[in-house]
Amino acid sequence: MTEQWKPVVGYEAYYEVSSFGRVKNVRRDRILRGYVNRQGFVGVSLSVPGRGHRNQHVQRLVVEAFLGPVPRGHTVHHRNGNRTDNTLRNLVVATQTEWYRLAAEMGLTTQAFGAGEKNIAAKLTAEEVREMRRLRGQGLSYRQLATRFGVAPGTAHRAATGCLWKSVEPEPSCSAA
Repeated sequence: MTEQWKPVVGYEAYYEVSSFGRVKNVRRDRILRGYVNRQGFVGVSLSVPGRGHRNQHVQRLVVEAFLGPVPRGHTVHHRNGNRTDNTLRNLVVATQTEWYRLAAEMGLTTQAFGAGEKNIAAKLTAEEVREMRRLRGQGLSYRQLATRFGVAPGTAHRAATGCLWKSVEPEPSCSAA
């Protein structure tokens, strides 16, 4: 596969991006070095006279130049899970839900879909949910439970009523408060 270059959207007269994920300053004919941010994504700082500079993720520059605009509600993901591999063939545009499903199929993540404490987004433990349900039975409000356990009131309601944490013995009703 040969490297192809296209103008960077919004910076057409100044920068080009390649199908290999490299960014070039057209006026100086130089490849930009880039950096890896805290989340592990490769970024570059693009500047235009009179507009200052903006930091951009390289994966988004590649997709927008070669595939077009990223639809609202979609993000750019790396097929192989390597956030520094910004080759066109490694990038996919998907919703978060589609990406989690794809990542699980490829074996990139198993934690995202776990139930209860096995879910990487879990804010509570099973023991805390049991305690929350016990305290709710004693008359504490969802707001009081939320404050005590460090979660949002809606999360406290769903956990206490069993709408969340279904693996922990729920209360009989799961209706909205």
